[in-house]
Amino acid sequence: MLTKTTSMKKVTSALLTLVLALTCLGALSAGAETENRAPDYSQEENWAYYSVGADKDADLFLICPTVDVNDEFNMSLNDEATKESFVGALNMERGIYEGSTRMYAPYYRQAAMKVYALEEAEREPYLSLAYEDISAAFAWYLENENQGRPIILAGFSQGADMCYRLLEEYFGDEALQEQLVAVYAIGWPCTEEMTQAYPQIRPAAAADDVGVVVSFDCEAPELEETFINPAGQRAYTINPLNWKTDGTPADRTENLGACFTRYSGEIKREEAQLCGCYVNGTRGVVKVTDLDPADYPPVVPGLPEGAYHIYDYQFFYRNLQENVRARVEALYAREQASLPHWVDGAPTLVSVMAFVREAADPDSDAYIPPSGRIAVFDFDGTLYGERFPTYFDTCLFLYRALHDGGFTAAEDVRAYAEELEAALLNGEPEPDSPRSTAQMAAECFEGMSVDEYRAYVRAFMAQPAYGFDGMTYGEGFYLPMLSLVEYLYENDFTVFISSGSERLMVRELIDGRLDAWIPPDRVIGSTFSLAATNQGDKQGRSYTYSQEDEVLMEGNLVVKNQKANKVFSIVDEIGAPPVLVFGNSSGDLAMAEYCIQHSGKAWMLLCDDVERDYGDPVAAASFAEDYLARGIETISMRDEFETIYGEDAVLKLAIMDEAA
Repeated sequence: MLTKTTSMKKVTSALLTLVLALTCLGALSAGAETENRAPDYSQEENWAYYSVGADKDADLFLICPTVDVNDEFNMSLNDEATKESFVGALNMERGIYEGSTRMYAPYYRQAAMKVYALEEAEREPYLSLAYEDISAAFAWYLENENQGRPIILAGFSQGADMCYRLLEEYFGDEALQEQLVAVYAIGWPCTEEMTQAYPQIRPAAAADDVGVVVSFDCEAPELEETFINPAGQRAYTINPLNWKTDGTPADRTENLGACFTRYSGEIKREEAQLCGCYVNGTRGVVKVTDLDPADYPPVVPGLPEGAYHIYDYQFFYRNLQENVRARVEALYAREQASLPHWVDGAPTLVSVMAFVREAADPDSDAYIPPSGRIAVFDFDGTLYGERFPTYFDTCLFLYRALHDGGFTAAEDVRAYAEELEAALLNGEPEPDSPRSTAQMAAECFEGMSVDEYRAYVRAFMAQPAYGFDGMTYGEGFYLPMLSLVEYLYENDFTVFISSGSERLMVRELIDGRLDAWIPPDRVIGSTFSLAATNQGDKQGRSYTYSQEDEVLMEGNLVVKNQKANKVFSIVDEIGAPPVLVFGNSSGDLAMAEYCIQHSGKAWMLLCDDVERDYGDPVAAASFAEDYLARGIETISMRDEFETIYGEDAVLKLAIMDEAA
């Protein structure tokens, strides 16, 4: 068994070998010339990592530290030996990020080690040339690869310097800031001057803040300055163990594991609780405790004993790995909180977004290819209000039968409509009907062309919604549910509506509100029979439609799309079971059960809000109990909707006293 002294000598020897690999091995390729133009980043050969890791939750743009020790001031991209060191240096830190990210790392004409022997002003032309490549690579990545995904920037030493420059050039854009998980700029200071000049450079202040810079450089407690962190410089840093920015010390027991890695990325030595640390707020560095500086020599020319620069991420490898995951999750939590019209932390969003992340992750056992990501929403009571005072299609029927001065309904239809309206307005049970309300509605539009029918629906949409001020029937959508539809669409779900209402009417209702995400051909609903103008008594299968014909409403209900019929219409019209279903009533239970039967998830919306809608909390509680027993999750309008119809829609609380 090795003694501690023998072991530490072997560790020191191994680390010396590691650093020499990072800084010296490339010297064998003398004679390579620096190219004068940036690489073409549309060519995969110019990337050390290109889309490595498939569809993880975020993208990583990783920038290599200094590995070039040749005689030129910038690395030659024709120098294959140095490029091997380049990839090896990336591999050494990739394990921190690869569990959470899809990785990109460009080759670039980095500044050689000799540049850092120059005065700061003399270094800049060579660093600027290096950044020219980094900027070109990042611009290409944004345009061709990112597609709005969360981004992590990461780099060690020179790589960290390049990260700051990307922040300066690109992240003044607020939209891009929203995509930024964090910047892991390790081993190069985040100075006060930077943050003053570029407000988008925001130092991290906690373990899970996002859009921030995680920066630190490590030293022994007794060290007073280095060329990386000179005396008098004010830099921002964070403790990579307890994630505090003050001097609160983190004990070594908080260290989840220091990892010393090979060029392959393999961990050759791991030690939990190796060291503790604390922040020196005066200079903005991390002071590492519990170590003997002699065991961890600086190696880099110009750095004194006690400068732990080359060990920055190795000392805190496992804590950094955990922190990357935490910040990615925090960005998704913020995304959830920023999804319009939902309250922060809404359980439905937590559940839906967890499902979506798993469904979109090819490495997950729950991965679903985009072709199988099918979501089906009921309409009335799920996407659209149904208390005006009832379903939109019934309101339209009552208007046609009773209040349209240009139309006279059949006597029995009118008599029933009068009884139904009185019952609805007085909160009484619906009367018995001579035939279904949907059939009588079909009769009321008999002989009207399809275009006339759609125009009629559109005109009725402009009427004030009964029971509300500041809202028309056309505006009666549940805004949180609309944002959920958009979210699913943006995550490659194909979204359908399966409604109990007549489908042509629903298509007209959603035009301009939902049709960007649910086109007309994805609306399933109840069906009224159609006929051609000159068809006469012939059945459709026996009549040839001509250019002189027009499509008319024939006046009969063909099918009512509710309960088991919703399952049958999904089979007939979609051809595959949905993986997500959203409904609100017994008419939707069948398709919810069908979805769960095929390993999907279902939610039922509860109309339990009495302040912003005409909800019934008692009935909602009873429904919830039944739904949960079936394995169906519930959505509370009262508890989860920040708004329902928008702030302009005001409930008329005395509606029942205003009955006609």
